[in-house]
Amino acid sequence: MKVWKKIFAFALVLALVFTGINVNAFTAYADESTEAVLTKVRMGKTTPLTADGGKKGFTLEGKNLRFSGTKAKVTLKNSEENIESISGTLRSVIPITDVNEVNTTLKLSLLFPANESVEDKIYVVRFSVDGGNTFYDGKTGATESGNSTSPIEVTVSGKKSGQPNPAEGTEKKPEIDKIDVSLLQSMTALSIKGKNLKQASFKAKVTLADGTELENFKEYKWKSFSDNFSSTTITLPENNTEEDITYNIYVSLDEGKTYIEGKAVTVTIPKKTVGVDTEVVGISEQGTNLTEKKLGQDGGKLSLLVSTKDKTTFDKIKAKITLVTDSIDENIN
Repeated sequence: MKVWKKIFAFALVLALVFTGINVNAFTAYADESTEAVLTKVRMGKTTPLTADGGKKGFTLEGKNLRFSGTKAKVTLKNSEENIESISGTLRSVIPITDVNEVNTTLKLSLLFPANESVEDKIYVVRFSVDGGNTFYDGKTGATESGNSTSPIEVTVSGKKSGQPNPAEGTEKKPEIDKIDVSLLQSMTALSIKGKNLKQASFKAKVTLADGTELENFKEYKWKSFSDNFSSTTITLPENNTEEDITYNIYVSLDEGKTYIEGKAVTVTIPKKTVGVDTEVVGISEQGTNLTEKKLGQDGGKLSLLVSTKDKTTFDKIKAKITLVTDSIDENIN
């Protein structure tokens, strides 16, 4: 009888031990939750989108996150109506092969449409990680940097009609401070000092002193070595008169639409100087120097090239013809 009591007592203790193990094992299994929890939402670039719209990137952090259970809700500020055309563009930035794969981080993007209005459009983005049943809608800690689970605001700028384009507003207009000119015969060198000259579309205009615009001059390509210095060369007509010729040179920064009147420079091409005491240094016919030319009994015509020591004009050249008989020169002209 005592033996049976001992066996029964041992079996009872053993049963209690196994029961305790099972309870503990069950409790440990029940504590292991598979529920998705969102702990943080961050937005990539916090700057507003342009009026053309575009993508915004978001990073979700938490536990048991699955792409299949993640939904976005996008509304206009002060509205609760979901804009399906935006929330439906939710995509994973990183390619996903299994939408049910459990992650601690999800990198997502949403596509926002162009803003055709003048006013900015502000959208509010909320996320759900339980298939859209509940959306995180915390009222505290919300910042545009997304350092919380609170809704994030995304701004799409409006079209600023009637206002200058930002790119145009920052463009600096070229200005001329000073024009220097130097003259070598008919070659005129212009050097300009100013500001933002690399953005200029240069063009020159040349007039006579009476304002008559000159057409037969050559303007070479402008060179801007820096924003503060540009130069070119202009070839003016040769002055074959006996009077000085004065020209006014104007410069345009907008390819000839307007010319800067107050910055015109004056250039004088001196009259042609003819040497008074010039002398003949050679007489030739078709490139051959002549010392003697024999013609037939019927006479003939001579075409001579006269070379002089200094510049002269045709009206200054005179010919003297003599007849030589018995070594005596007789002037016949």
